[in-house]
Amino acid sequence: MDQNAHRAAEEELHRIIGDSEKTRTILEQIKQVAPTSARVLITGETGTGKELVAYWLHHLSARHDRPFIKINCAAIPKELLESELFGHEKGAFTGALNSRPGRFELADTGTVLLDEIGDMDPRLQAKLLRVLETGEFERVGSNHPLKVDIRIISATNKNLAEEIEKHNFREDLYHRLNVFNIHIPALRERPEDIPVLARYFLDTYCRQNGVSSKRFASDALDYLSGQNFPGNIRELKNLIERAAIVTPGDEIPVSALTPNPTPAFTSENQLFTRTRPLSQARNELEKVFLEQQLARFAWNITKTAVELNIERSNLSRRLKQLGIQKPDPYA
Repeated sequence: MDQNAHRAAEEELHRIIGDSEKTRTILEQIKQVAPTSARVLITGETGTGKELVAYWLHHLSARHDRPFIKINCAAIPKELLESELFGHEKGAFTGALNSRPGRFELADTGTVLLDEIGDMDPRLQAKLLRVLETGEFERVGSNHPLKVDIRIISATNKNLAEEIEKHNFREDLYHRLNVFNIHIPALRERPEDIPVLARYFLDTYCRQNGVSSKRFASDALDYLSGQNFPGNIRELKNLIERAAIVTPGDEIPVSALTPNPTPAFTSENQLFTRTRPLSQARNELEKVFLEQQLARFAWNITKTAVELNIERSNLSRRLKQLGIQKPDPYA
């Protein structure tokens, strides 16, 4: 693969998909701040795409041909994170058989993404603050200062204002990192992006796995748009890929899109005793309730809507979202 093809493939891999106003705002913010040297704090729930935003902040900057190094502050034990960031000298600690540069040295003239910055140990926060203020640090076990030129982008799924109140995060570090904030709304806050993302993930899966193209049934996208997706885009992607795997034909039905299919309840009590995400339990409870109410009124949607004191159109839409269909005698 030549360089241009590799670049195009990488950009496609990091595409930010969505037609909502909130997604367009994020893209505009990226264009505004990427060419500058400003530090950016990316906030949002897990699975919303914070790493994609960081990629484009680097890719559209003057440092785009320099290193882009990512480090997850929550994935590395706190006793090892200092060495990962700053490097260490031979003999600095047990097991340090050789000197080793840290991520900051390796990223000199480039960009560092500090993911899950809200999980960084407070002692290490103080050392990071010094780097932001002076551009200098020492390897673990050394007194010799090293100077680097790096742009720091940070990301977190935590509310740092609350962490500051709990004395888990330094307020001065927060202000140093939060020169420019990009907040990524949860997927449930931009449901108009769900059909676009779902089609993209389905087309991508089929293309990458060499299978014939598939499409969604007419009510499947309505169903998806009504889900909360606590795992956000990551959860949606996994759900679409699973649906493509279990669907032998070329049309994805609603039945293939239930997040974690489970056997039918042997008793109504299981609806309350089986542990699963609250959003899933809420949908299951509502589905059982609506099916029972519809059965009471011989699946007459108009009559049921009147008795439930809701608009018929709203009830019909919710039935589609929950995948409720009239049984054969009434269909």
